[in-house]
Amino acid sequence: MDKKPPSRWGTCCTQVAAFIRKEALFSTGDRVLVGVSGGIDSVFLWEVLCALGESLGIEEVIAVYVDHGLRP
Repeated sequence: MDKKPPSRWGTCCTQVAAFIRKEALFSTGDRVLVGVSGGIDSVFLWEVLCALGESLGIEEVIAVYVDHGLRP
């Protein structure tokens, strides 16, 4: 599951990880469910959480497709 984020993501991943730790969003061993609609923002969030998973103590990151019904 855990992989190194691309170098171009460095600052963003650092900021996301810092926010997650500051707000104590996850506990060690948590499984995290990410709603992914296919848009760039949700796919990026999923990729970042996968890349940071091990360092944040996340057991598993699971993507679930979400159709918001906004597009024809």
